Amino acid sequence: MLFLKESLFVLSLFLLQILPITLAFNYSTHLFVKLLWIALFLNLFICKTWLRIKFNFKRNRTLTNLLIISSFFFVTQTLSVIMISRESIPNFLNRFDEVIFFYICPFILINYLNKVNSTKFFLIKLIIFGSVINIVVQIIMLFFPIFFSYLLEFTNQSALSSIIFDINRNRINYESYDEAIIPVIVWLLIRKYSKNQQLINIFFFFLLTMIVYFSFVSGYRVRVLVLTMSFIGAVSMILIMLKYQNISDKKVFFLIKMFSFVVFSVLIYGTLFKVNYLSLQRFINPQIQDFQTINSRYENWKLAYLLGSSNLTFGVGLGNIYQYVPNQVKSFKFSHLVDNDYFLKNISDSHNIFLTIFAETGLLALLCFVALFLNFVYYDYIFIREQIFNRHNNLRSEEFFFTFAFIISFWVLSIYSLITPIFTIKYITYFWLLRIIIYFNYEMIISDKVNE
Repeated sequence: MLFLKESLFVLSLFLLQILPITLAFNYSTHLFVKLLWIALFLNLFICKTWLRIKFNFKRNRTLTNLLIISSFFFVTQTLSVIMISRESIPNFLNRFDEVIFFYICPFILINYLNKVNSTKFFLIKLIIFGSVINIVVQIIMLFFPIFFSYLLEFTNQSALSSIIFDINRNRINYESYDEAIIPVIVWLLIRKYSKNQQLINIFFFFLLTMIVYFSFVSGYRVRVLVLTMSFIGAVSMILIMLKYQNISDKKVFFLIKMFSFVVFSVLIYGTLFKVNYLSLQRFINPQIQDFQTINSRYENWKLAYLLGSSNLTFGVGLGNIYQYVPNQVKSFKFSHLVDNDYFLKNISDSHNIFLTIFAETGLLALLCFVALFLNFVYYDYIFIREQIFNRHNNLRSEEFFFTFAFIISFWVLSIYSLITPIFTIKYITYFWLLRIIIYFNYEMIISDKVNE
C-alpha cells in the first residue's frame, strides 16, 4: 500500500509537467492530481502517518514555523467566505481549490520526498523533464501551431484555448517557469561528473540555449525580466564558486561567451526576419497596446488596493474581484473567452499576489502571507550568512551550492507573482518544491556540521 501511494505521488509530479489531458467525464489530469493529493493529505492524519514522520519540532523549527504560518494563512482565506454572495459561490470555489492545494502541498512534499531515494537527484530529473516538455511544446507552438487544433479532443479545453488564443496574436503562452531554474542548470553545467562529462554539458547547454531563445521570442516582457534576474543570480553564484571552489576559469568564460552568442543571435534573427514574437521589441519599440497593458496593470493594482482598504477584515471574498471589475474591462476584446478560466483569472486578478490577497481576503490574510515570505527571507539569510561569512565552514561542499542555486531560483520564481496572475497548480507545485528542497538541504548541512 505504501509503495502504491509513493508511486502515485511520483506519477502526479510528472503529470503536472505536461498539458492537462482530458480523462473520463471531461475531468483533466490536473484535477486528478488535486484529488489525489487531498486523499494523500487526509491519509497522513487518518492513518496517523504524520506522527511517524521523522519530524521533530525542536530540531526542525524551520519547517514547523513554515507549516504553522501556512495554516494561519489557510484559515484567513477560508474565512473570506463570509463576504461571498450566492452568485459568487462558483468563483469562490474555483479559487478555493487552489488555496487548498497551496495549503496541503508542503505537507505532502515533506512526507513523500523524505521517502524518495536520492531526493536531490529525483528533483533535478523532475525539473529537467519539465523543462524539456516545455521546450517541445513551445517549438510546436512556434513552428507547427496547427498541431494544437488536433489536440482539442484530448486536452483540457481551457488550457488549450488560451494557447491557441495567444498563437493567434503572435505570442507563445505556455505555463513555463524555466527561466527561474537557470541557476540550477548553471550549477549542473559547472559541477563535475564521473562519466559522460561532455555529453551532459552539451545537453544542459542546449537546454539553457532553448530557454533563453523562447524567453526572447515569446512576446512576454515578464519572461525577459525573469530571465535577466535569473542570470544575475547565476553570475553571482559563479563568482562565489570561483572564489571558494576549484572550477575551471576557462569553462566559466566559455559559458559566458556562449550566452552572449545566443542572445546576440536571437536579436539578429528577430531583426532580420521581423519576428513578431520577439519580446525585446516590446521594450525597445513599444506599441500603443504595450503602453495600454502597463496602464491596465496599474489600474488593477489600484482597484485591488481600494477594495482591500475598504474591506480590511475579510476582503471582498476569495475569487470575488471579478464582481468589481469595470464593465468596459469585462467587455474588452477578449470577452469571447468569458467562459474560459484563463480569461477570468486575467481580468479578475490584480497581477500582484500581495494585492490580490489584500483585496480578496483582507489585512490579516496579507499579514500571514507576508510573514510566510519573511520566514523564507530570514532562514535564507541565516543560511547564506553562516556558510559564506563564517570562515570555519567548508564552502567546497557541493550541498551548499546546490542549495544556493535553489534559493536563487525560488526568489526569481517569486517575481512572477508580483506582476502576473500565477496562483495555479503548476506554479504552487514549483513554489513548494523549491522551498522544501531548500529546507531539506539546509537541515542536511546543519546536521553534517553538528556531526563534525
